[in-house]
Amino acid sequence: MKNSIIIFASLLIFAFTSHQELNAQTMTEGTAVVTAGVGLGAWTTAYTSSETPLIVLGYERGIKDNFGAGNLSVGGNIAYKSGNYSFWDARWGYTYLAVVGRASWHPHFLESDTWDVYGGISLGYYSVSTSSNMADLDGDLSVSGVEFATHVGARYNFSEHWGAYAEVGFGLGVITVGAAYKF
Repeated sequence: MKNSIIIFASLLIFAFTSHQELNAQTMTEGTAVVTAGVGLGAWTTAYTSSETPLIVLGYERGIKDNFGAGNLSVGGNIAYKSGNYSFWDARWGYTYLAVVGRASWHPHFLESDTWDVYGGISLGYYSVSTSSNMADLDGDLSVSGVEFATHVGARYNFSEHWGAYAEVGFGLGVITVGAAYKF
């Protein structure tokens, strides 16, 4: 996690000190973006002996230009996290999985050749399952339900196709950071 924070801080420093003009426009109708990120500050248990970071994969496509004072995009995210605990003969594990559809609005008044600022809503399904051989946990437990969230984020385009993004509001992470590929 410390490395992810250092990488994100470096990307921000580059973004604010770079004066290179790019031919990369914000999200418009027909534009698609694929993202892969890691949730920072993600929910965790204090007792895990091994745990994956929160991994978030996403897809977004611009569907309507000039939707009010901005452009509209739709897409989806998949988030995954798991962990295991073992102490002598006791074993406990969990898996979190969420699949959501989302809509984002990209305002014109913040339009830039390098920055894409957006906000929106997500709606989908999540599942948390646990397994244990400990008698006091009564074996396997699971819970699932509807995931509703809002999100606010920004992408910085290093080139016409590649960029980095940061987002708050979805999944178990306080902030999700990662790479974006636009096509």
